[in-house]
Amino acid sequence: MSLTVFHVLGFVVCVLAIAAIGLWSGRGVTSASDFSVGGGKGSLLLITGLLLGTNIGGGATIGTAQSAFLGGFYGIWWCLGLSLGGLMIAIFFSGPMKCSGCTTLQQLLRRRYGARAALLSAILSSLGVLISIVTQQLSAIALLTAFFHIDTWVASLISAALMACYVLFGGALSAGLVGLCKAGLLFALSLTSAGAAAWYLHTQPGALLSLPSEQYFSLHTGGLASNLGNAVATAVGLTCSQVYFQAFATARDQRTGQVAAALSSLLLIPVSISSILVGLCMRIQQPDLAPSLAFPSFLIHHFPPLWSGIAIAALLITIVGSGAGVALGISTVITTDLFGCIAPHASDRLRLAVSRWSIAAVMALTWLFAATNLGSLVLEWSFLSMAFRSAVNCAPLYAALFFRRHVSQRCCLASMLTGIAVYLIGQITQPDILEPLFLSLPLSLAVLLFGYQKHVPSSPTLSIK
Repeated sequence: MSLTVFHVLGFVVCVLAIAAIGLWSGRGVTSASDFSVGGGKGSLLLITGLLLGTNIGGGATIGTAQSAFLGGFYGIWWCLGLSLGGLMIAIFFSGPMKCSGCTTLQQLLRRRYGARAALLSAILSSLGVLISIVTQQLSAIALLTAFFHIDTWVASLISAALMACYVLFGGALSAGLVGLCKAGLLFALSLTSAGAAAWYLHTQPGALLSLPSEQYFSLHTGGLASNLGNAVATAVGLTCSQVYFQAFATARDQRTGQVAAALSSLLLIPVSISSILVGLCMRIQQPDLAPSLAFPSFLIHHFPPLWSGIAIAALLITIVGSGAGVALGISTVITTDLFGCIAPHASDRLRLAVSRWSIAAVMALTWLFAATNLGSLVLEWSFLSMAFRSAVNCAPLYAALFFRRHVSQRCCLASMLTGIAVYLIGQITQPDILEPLFLSLPLSLAVLLFGYQKHVPSSPTLSIK
């Protein structure tokens, strides 16, 4: 279907409206604290919007529809992992995270294990988080090429530029406020997409039965052990995510952050179910379609032109906002943990400039990586990103939050390196019996426990009541 003036009108109106909100919210950013954590004054709606804006991205929409197009309910594992991780944070982690007073995971690790542990975590974690931004850029490329019929390299440049501009002038306040508007658009889009897909399947009796049941209607597609490993990696990786430290630092109190974490995790479910229905619908209707184009093609062919343009814009903003939110997290780590060590007495204005320039650098690097990996399966990159973060930070973070006694810095460093080394070796050798993360996490924890001392150190450490 060729673009009409109504497609373009709906798209432009939606983008301009969301951009105006982001720029308006960015007017109040006058310091690095406002940029990174919104001055610690975030409401329940703002924090929920910030978390949704990061979690509901290319993986929950285009990636899930792409996986459903290829393997049916395989895409549900991403949603299950995110929802489980969000509920774990709301129930078990919200109090310790808020009470820590830290805006980054690395701040907490520095307090408990020393500067070297924080630096190693910052480097390894940033590499994992960069993979997450690549998934959002791959999703944005698919969306832009499907809607505008432009070259993939041009689409990759546009996606990187949009992510940088989205958050450069608003930081956490901008991402949260825009996230609120985007959440409303997403749920309207999810409900209408699910309804349109259900109606199409209703008008095609027996269409679903034509799909191989073992491939499209089984949770075992791709291997049960591998799928469980992906879900565990996603859940644990989410608990190690920078965005939740930032969200709890932005929230006005612990209860606000706790409820926001629970709400955002539950609201992921209808979005993912809608994406699965869309993927199955497009598999039946256009089996030769490129899998990554399943969701945008559905919107173009099954929605009226005006709503189609609005929906495409909302989906693009979702993906761009998710990548921007993750980039904001990396920027906070670079500004607080890396630049803070180099120039601890730098002015607030200089720290704000470093935050914004680091986002631009991250976008350039991830654009280069995405542009050279076009056609990749989006969810596979998403799972890899979460597993990477889990292997590095799970044991040290959990010990820092829940252990009252001291763990030596040497064992913390060894734990991080053991976790990531075991995981990478497992990925390379690809064992059929045991998922690499199931071996990486316990070994990392075992190494850490060697440094668990029987006395409480005299130096100041985190105290959780």
